[in-house]
Amino acid sequence: MRKSESKMEETKEKNISKTVTWRYSTALLLIALLATSAFFVLHTALKESESTAYVVNISGKQRMLSQHIAHDIYKLHHFYLDHSRSYEEIARIKEGLKQRSLEMLEANTILSSATLADGTRIELSERMRKLYFGETNLAQRVKQYNTFATEALGARDFLATKAVVAKIAKHSETLLFDLNRAVLQYQKEGEEKIKQIKIYETVIWLVTLFTLMLEVLFIFAPMTRKIVELSDAKNQLLESLQQKVELRTLYLKEANQKLQEMAYHDPLTGLNNRLSLESDVEFLLEQYKSHHAPFGVLMIDIDYFKNINDTYGHDFGDMVLEELATLLQKSFRDTDKIYRTGGEEFVVLLNRIGYENTLLAAHNMLKAVRNHIFIKDENEVKLTVSCGLYHSKMDDEMDYKDILKAVDVALYEAKESGRDMVRIYSSGQPSEEDYNQVKSYRIAFSDASLKHIESIDRSFEELCGYPITKFLSQELSFEEIVHPEDQEMLQDIRSSKLDTIRLVCADDRVMIFRFATSSSPHRFVLEFQSVLSLANFVREKMLLHSFNAMMHNSDDYIYFKDKNHLFTAASDTLLDITSIKQIQELIGKSDYEIFDRYYADSYYKLEKDVLSGKKELSQEIQKIQTKDGKTRFIDNRKYPIKDKDGNIIGLFGIARECKKE
Repeated sequence: MRKSESKMEETKEKNISKTVTWRYSTALLLIALLATSAFFVLHTALKESESTAYVVNISGKQRMLSQHIAHDIYKLHHFYLDHSRSYEEIARIKEGLKQRSLEMLEANTILSSATLADGTRIELSERMRKLYFGETNLAQRVKQYNTFATEALGARDFLATKAVVAKIAKHSETLLFDLNRAVLQYQKEGEEKIKQIKIYETVIWLVTLFTLMLEVLFIFAPMTRKIVELSDAKNQLLESLQQKVELRTLYLKEANQKLQEMAYHDPLTGLNNRLSLESDVEFLLEQYKSHHAPFGVLMIDIDYFKNINDTYGHDFGDMVLEELATLLQKSFRDTDKIYRTGGEEFVVLLNRIGYENTLLAAHNMLKAVRNHIFIKDENEVKLTVSCGLYHSKMDDEMDYKDILKAVDVALYEAKESGRDMVRIYSSGQPSEEDYNQVKSYRIAFSDASLKHIESIDRSFEELCGYPITKFLSQELSFEEIVHPEDQEMLQDIRSSKLDTIRLVCADDRVMIFRFATSSSPHRFVLEFQSVLSLANFVREKMLLHSFNAMMHNSDDYIYFKDKNHLFTAASDTLLDITSIKQIQELIGKSDYEIFDRYYADSYYKLEKDVLSGKKELSQEIQKIQTKDGKTRFIDNRKYPIKDKDGNIIGLFGIARECKKE
């Protein structure tokens, strides 16, 4: 009988073991299916989110490129207008224009075909299809816009670029508006996908809880009743199973957190990306308007980064970006926010900071980058960055789009001015810092008598044509190249902080220079800047004053000049007494580039009296000769133009035909 009971007990244990094994296997299978499903759902959602972020970046880049193309065409137009520009400068602009046009077409192909660079297909929403191929027809308009760039690349003179500028002016604003709509729509769809992912997270979490509840009710509870007879080892097995379930749940939470971080952060550097930049700038604006909390915005771009990738490879370039991101984080405060907005471009938002400290922080950052050595695989590289700066004290009427555009323009000016520098956005006149960034020519004397030259910049020889050796050997003195009418300035030049002086070049050309002085017990230094090189800094401000007051239909000769004696605007009547064919050719030039030296000397003398503040009106009856060979007499009058603080910023001239007295 014992034998029979033992057999029955053995059979019962086997049945219990089979039941436990079956139930346990079923529970594990459900958990495995649930974990696998969660993995594939989240993996698919994450991949779609990455594609969306990439498309948003491409769309934003296309929007930025449209403005760069317009800016390049306008700049090319002005370069053809300014005959002092070299063919090399024009070629560089065209090369940049060509590159941006190709990049914009490539971006348009990706966005309109919904095919990424790696061949991945994305599903275009109905709204995006209408935007690209419907009534808005954005895809075709981008192609048409790039034909303007092609026309500009083929242009060879001012008139040809003028026609392209007209087209750009007609289409650029509407295209930018629709490109911006596309960016915002992609961002909106990206945000909707993120919301979808959060819904998936919630659903998976609920399904997990529901599945666990079912397992407890229909598997573990019955199994517990049947394994009362089993050993403690079997109970430990159940506890181990529960721990695995908790671990799977923890993995799901960590995956969700990682997904959210990747949506708002640059995967390479770990910095914030463009998705949150605009909203953060808007927040700073609100704080400034509500609580007068000052802030600064810096836009930073690595100089010649393409050369680094071409020379050392993209792996080295990625290392540079990562290391630069770390360097930027060390250069700014913990409360400042740093963004990688694309490629080698970064943006820094500095909250609750004054203008001077913002400028100091920017210069310290430039210095830190300049002194840093990037090392990888025995390759050592030193690089520089350019920086555009905006501060809230500069203009309180701007919105976040204006601010980002302004700081981008300032960055572009830093690039154009030689790189490795900070350029400051300003809505008014150029600052003295602007002048300091223009090419300077230094002449050092042994004392303030200006008799013995100790050193002179070699580039001065290229500019004025005099061999430097003649100055150093005292065969030629500085006094000999000063315009005869400016000789008196040499007597009190020590007290002149910033003024203009005329120098006569070796080929008898007259050039106007601004100069500043500095001295020590045994040294006196003159630092010169050609006023022609300063034209770009003052032109925009003076044009605003000039064209508001211009009398286009007047028979008089009307003109405007800046404080450096450079034309900023003029009436068409001046075409009758000059050799130029279009009035735009005057802009940025002095009388010495337009008239004979006799007339230019006369005009300069009158202007000097007005610009120095000696006279409120400078007047003289002068003889002129028209293009048809007729001689006339004009009453030439010059008046100072002053800003709201009473500072002279230029002059207004009007010449009226009169009878000789």
